[in-house]
Amino acid sequence: MIIVVTHCDRLRPVREWNPLYNIQQPDSAKAHSIRQACDALAQDLSLPLDCIVPVCLAPEKPAYNIEDGLMPLIYEHLNAAQRVRYLRCLRQQQAESYWWQWRKQALQAGQLIFNIGK
Repeated sequence: MIIVVTHCDRLRPVREWNPLYNIQQPDSAKAHSIRQACDALAQDLSLPLDCIVPVCLAPEKPAYNIEDGLMPLIYEHLNAAQRVRYLRCLRQQQAESYWWQWRKQALQAGQLIFNIGK
């Protein structure tokens, strides 16, 4: 079982958001808060801490701990056939994400050029 802890960006201190956070050896107040939330979940659910992954998927912030934490943990838990399928789906998702990001940047560049011309 893998537990995904979302909204870790909203933990105290709320205004601090400067990933990457080392929750194994917390060195900031935010890292301590994230670690405490993960510890509480591990204890409440009787799971090892390495099955709990804090992430941030807030649309206004860059994704946090998806590629470095969640994806590798999911991959570790899959059998060989599922791994091949997972990697294929991951490549497809990354390609779609690339083109979506490219489109978004192009639109923003166009808006910038349009605003400069005013």
